[in-house]
Amino acid sequence: MTSCRLIFPLFASLTLLALSGCVDLGEVTCESDNDCRFGRVCSTAGQCTWTAPPTQTPIEEDAGPVDAGPHDAGPGPDTTPIEPPDAVSDVSTPPDTTPTPDTTPGPDTTPQPDVGNEPDTSLPDTSVPDAATPNCPTAVARARGEHESDWQITGLAVAPLETVSLDATSSSGDITRYEWTLVSRPSGSTTRLVPSNTVEQPTLFLDLAGWYELELRVIYDDGDVVCDARDEIRIRAIPNEDVHIELTWDTPADADQTDGSGTDFDLHYLHPNGQWNNYPWDIFWENPRGDWGVQGDSWDDPSLDLDDTNGAGPENITHSGLENLTYNIGAYYYASGTLGASYATLRVYIDGLLAFEFADKYLDHDELFWHVAQLTWPSGQIMAVDQVYDGFPTAP
Repeated sequence: MTSCRLIFPLFASLTLLALSGCVDLGEVTCESDNDCRFGRVCSTAGQCTWTAPPTQTPIEEDAGPVDAGPHDAGPGPDTTPIEPPDAVSDVSTPPDTTPTPDTTPGPDTTPQPDVGNEPDTSLPDTSVPDAATPNCPTAVARARGEHESDWQITGLAVAPLETVSLDATSSSGDITRYEWTLVSRPSGSTTRLVPSNTVEQPTLFLDLAGWYELELRVIYDDGDVVCDARDEIRIRAIPNEDVHIELTWDTPADADQTDGSGTDFDLHYLHPNGQWNNYPWDIFWENPRGDWGVQGDSWDDPSLDLDDTNGAGPENITHSGLENLTYNIGAYYYASGTLGASYATLRVYIDGLLAFEFADKYLDHDELFWHVAQLTWPSGQIMAVDQVYDGFPTAP
């Protein structure tokens, strides 16, 4: 029979259990405090133990009565039970050792798709990168006259026979070429852009009075991408003399009336004191300027400003400060070569405005003289005569 010895006479309940044989403390090893009873804790060695062992008083073996002698016997050993820390006085009901559930959130174990090891089924990018997008141009057409320093973009007014400068350098963007187009010009004009219509700054001679309309086109073209822009500018040639006379002609047999060969007409302007084809009173190519009006004063003198000998004209005569007289206007078909008939047109401007026009007078051969009209001053009245002579007439 195993003998059990009461080690801690601490609790009455334990004493009663001792009477029955022994106190079985139960557990020996532990993993947590919940595995230990009677307020013990699980040590780091994995055994249930008290947090602080109680003071133990050893029980002496019974040695028989002790003679205290004449002295009073002192107090016997202290048998007051010493409760261990956190001890429960009633050990009949063991402590609740049900484990407390751990409510601390654990790791998320939701299955996640494995995208790292799946094969890439997307199609490869076989597209060719786009070329750099061009900065498509913006067109700005400008013009200025011979005697002006400022460029104009909305329009320009100058005198006939001026050479106008054109400019495209204010255009912006990516530009690979320029194109100028003479959209319209006065009837009978043979002017063209010089040196060509594909330069940034061509010039244009205004051979006749009237309107000239030009278009500028700026182009980007790299072979794959084409974009362009356009701008227009209008130029008006306005005579600034009292009288401005123009003669043009059209010879159907002349395939190119702007080259160095062609027919030749002469414009004549006759003072009432003179005769045709004689100076000083007839203004024409042999007498391009006369001293009329106030002698020595060039302001009131007429002049032939343009003489054309090989094409379609024009020829012109201007006059300011006219005397109160009637003047005569005519045209002579000087030479046709082998080109035959031609059609002549004559215009008269007074104070910058077209006052008279006789168009497409048919002259079937050269050496014909066409007496066109009479001009009376200061009324500005113009009367058509429309007479044709072989050679020059002796009188107006």
